[in-house]
Order: sequence, then C-alpha cells, then structure tokens
Amino acid sequence: MLVFSPFYSVFLRPYFIFILKIFPVFYFKYWSKHINSGKITDTFYRKEDIMENIVGLKFKAEETVTEEKTALAVGSGGLPVYATPCLSSLMEHSAYELLQQHLPQGSSSVGTSIDLCHSSASPVGMRVWAVCEIVAAEGRSVTFNIKAYDDKGEIGSCVHTRVIIDAGRFLDKAQKKLK
Repeated sequence: MLVFSPFYSVFLRPYFIFILKIFPVFYFKYWSKHINSGKITDTFYRKEDIMENIVGLKFKAEETVTEEKTALAVGSGGLPVYATPCLSSLMEHSAYELLQQHLPQGSSSVGTSIDLCHSSASPVGMRVWAVCEIVAAEGRSVTFNIKAYDDKGEIGSCVHTRVIIDAGRFLDKAQKKLK
C-alpha cells in the first residue's frame, strides 16, 4: 500500500507534475522537428509491425531452364545445364517477393548474405522452382531457408538473409558514391 507522506506532497508531487507537463511538449517538439526535416516520411514504420507474424510464411518462385540460363551461357561453367548464379537469383527472388508483400510502400529489402549448395544439375527445358520460408526476423534482418527443386527432386538449398531498407534513402546513399 502506498502511503502519501508529507515527503511525497512536498518533494515528489511537484516533480511528477513537472514531468507530466513537459513530456508531451518535448515529445511533440522532437517528432515535429524530424517530420519537418524529412527524416520521417509516410514510409516510417515500426519494425514490430512488420516483423509480427511473418516467421513461417512461405513463397514459391519458378522458371524454366533456357539456353540463356545455362552455365555455358552465363560463364560460370562449360556445360549446358542450369547455372548456379541463376539458381541463386531464383532463390533470392523468391525471398524478395515474399518479404515485399509485407512491407509498407516505399520500403524494400536487400540481400546481404546467401549460403548456397547446388546439389544437382537440371537440363535445358526442365522446370525449376524455389520454395522459401522465413525462419527468423530480428530488427530489420530477416532470414530465410530456401530449397530448390526440378521435376526429378531437390537441386539445391540455401540460407539467405535480407535487410529491410527505406528505398529512397538507400538509393540516395548509393548515388552519393558517384560524386
């Protein structure tokens, strides 16, 4: 039980009243300064809003192996089979598409790492697909487990990490490298 003593009424009460009067003013001045400076736009979001309930979501991307997607054509090998860089691109594309569906307008994601195992060759004309699943989301970082298949079975797997970014700020920072 809280006892209101003379100490509270004389010393603490004025302090609490001061805090209650000042905090809303400080809060408004802080955020209005940032909103007016353009640091906070309509793409401002709370990370918790995005990361909530996305672990476990899945997405499938698919394509057909063509001559342009062979190791011989892209320069990653000398045989006319599905190229590892194309498999990597398909896997990363599936993760991008899954995450993009859950981001606010103006936000995007960029790949930061991929640990890939290409375990089986796929010939020209065969259908290939990648199934990704979000396995972790912490801060702006999202981790995916991705498996790739062709009509005969699994052809590869990877662990991929993407980071959520504000697309406008990201492009501005990239363009500054040219100056």
